[in-house]
Amino acid sequence: MLLWLRRAARSYILQRRYYTADCASSSRYHNSHASLRSHVCGELRASHIGEDVKLCGWLHKPRLVSKRGPLFAPLKDHTGVIQLIAIKNEGLIAQLNQLPTESVVSVCGQVQLRPDQDRNTEMPTGDVEVFVNSVDVLNEASQDLPFSTADLSVPAGHELQMEYRPLHLRKSGMQDTIRLRSKVSMAVRQFLEIMHGFVDIETPTLFKRTPEGAREFIVPTRTPGQFYSLTQSPQQFKQLLMVGGFDRYYQFARCYRDEDMKSDRQPEFTQIDLEMAFVTQEDIIALTEGLVYHIFMNTLPSYPQPKIPFPRLTHTKAIEMYNSDKPNIGREGFNFLWVTEFPLFTRCSTTGTLESSHHPFTAPHPEDESIVSTNPEKVRGLHYDLVCNGVELGGGSIRIHNAELQERILSDVLKVKDISVFSHLLKGLRMGCPPHGGIALGFDRLMAVLCGGVPLTDTIAFPKSARGHDLMCKAPSSLSQDVLDMYHISVNSKEN
Repeated sequence: MLLWLRRAARSYILQRRYYTADCASSSRYHNSHASLRSHVCGELRASHIGEDVKLCGWLHKPRLVSKRGPLFAPLKDHTGVIQLIAIKNEGLIAQLNQLPTESVVSVCGQVQLRPDQDRNTEMPTGDVEVFVNSVDVLNEASQDLPFSTADLSVPAGHELQMEYRPLHLRKSGMQDTIRLRSKVSMAVRQFLEIMHGFVDIETPTLFKRTPEGAREFIVPTRTPGQFYSLTQSPQQFKQLLMVGGFDRYYQFARCYRDEDMKSDRQPEFTQIDLEMAFVTQEDIIALTEGLVYHIFMNTLPSYPQPKIPFPRLTHTKAIEMYNSDKPNIGREGFNFLWVTEFPLFTRCSTTGTLESSHHPFTAPHPEDESIVSTNPEKVRGLHYDLVCNGVELGGGSIRIHNAELQERILSDVLKVKDISVFSHLLKGLRMGCPPHGGIALGFDRLMAVLCGGVPLTDTIAFPKSARGHDLMCKAPSSLSQDVLDMYHISVNSKEN
């Protein structure tokens, strides 16, 4: 299955390169007032033979046949690679030959047809080359770069990729993935906002600490003893937006959780977050399936389209049949599955206390609401997870919209010591809160699946390492004593 996905992803990449080259010929690249170049590398074809062009890009390792030439050198930009050729001009040949790989240059020359024996059918530009008349060095690269974006036979180690991230981003595979991510983002916005009337609303990142399950990142302030926390998700804010009358909300939400790192987890990540009022679970599931189908149709048309409706399994059946709450139900293609009817509460194996399986705002199944206080471990929640090929892409639920029920669950079942931390939410529920529910899809995980199971870090421009560190910027970092004093912080111990 993974091999099939990688082949499908490769098919998309090849299509995108041709598509990019076609788009590159638009007038915005030929407006001399807006660009230092007349063309982009990936657009040149036999139809351009005889044209004078000005190109900008990164120079790859040249190949010098003899001292007087010819010299061949690949020039790359975001649209592709074109072969440069320099002949007889010893000064120009020497200049190109001495430049370090990855130097940024501007080249003036003329497009010419390659000899039949030199044509490269694997390159969209493989029928032509640019006869170089002049080269302007815009920025000479360092001689000691740890890897080249052209030499794929020597893969850079993961930590080097993270430390030299801008260089790694220049590789074709990374360019394809990040550009596909942008295209998926556009498709999501089109589906939700234009086709279904959702409103894109930003919610705060600086919040306060509330017991929702995951550990939070704490943000100190200059007021002694007062702290913000970074939001785990926009959950409480989007519920309050339902109270505020924005009955179809969405955003690409940045979320932060100080959890133990795993290969499919980052300390900061992006969710396709949405919420709807006056809906049922069936409405949200149907809308989500439509969104997934729209993404495939508009960004990956050559892939086999997912068949909707997606199959469903209750949590109990999933555990019985697959011993997993995110089972992989297929061998080839994209196998989507809904897992429903999770237990509303689970008992912590270490403390023995009851915890929310999802979050404390999930509504109980109507058939089980009467036993919430008396037999909470038997209560099912109106919670649903979307799984694809064994990867949990996201989850959602119908929310509690009744303040009394919400307060009872927080105090009587979950034994929250101080429910006043949720006073803003409880107050909002008493302002006339409509029935509502939603879902959050992990954008990074979705991209990893769409790209054929690539590592999560390859779907993010600037990810963190397995330890949650930014190896490029060297974060987290220590603070000077002056800054610590400003925020009233005392460091008691240091890591060995």
